[in-house]
Amino acid sequence: MRVIFALEEIYGKNPREVAKLFRRHGINPGRPYRARVSSNGITVEQE
Repeated sequence: MRVIFALEEIYGKNPREVAKLFRRHGINPGRPYRARVSSNGITVEQE
């Protein structure tokens, strides 16, 4: 699964808020995931 977030959705936020955001989009923050930061946003990938 791959989800792209806007920078302002994640950058500088409380880790609990980010974990809730991940769960809403189907990413389990307790499992390994990859995150890439670009000018377009933050791409989070999880198998």
